[in-house]
Amino acid sequence: MAKLRAGQRALVIGAAGGVGTFAVQIAKAFGAEVTGVCSTSKVDLVRSIGADQVIDYTREDFTDGTRRWDVIVDTAGRRPVRVLSARSPGAERWRSWGAKAEATGPAASSDRS
Repeated sequence: MAKLRAGQRALVIGAAGGVGTFAVQIAKAFGAEVTGVCSTSKVDLVRSIGADQVIDYTREDFTDGTRRWDVIVDTAGRRPVRVLSARSPGAERWRSWGAKAEATGPAASSDRS
């Protein structure tokens, strides 16, 4: 998953979905501190799969600029990359939806061919 290393901070948007649940668990396996974003009804699920923090997007704005992440995985694809980029400068961002996937950020342009 990206260039994630132990101790880095990862944000998984859509953490309760099919891709998001895998992303949370993979990030934890790499030793990251994981924050999962989901709706109220899925908070317990996201905690149970290993997220260190869970943000209920119906109650809290995680793009408010008060927190930073090293890797952002956006499985929902509902927020423009520029919005997330402004909140976590230099973060590597992964977006997936349907059959498409997109990587942006420092690592996305460095060693992928």
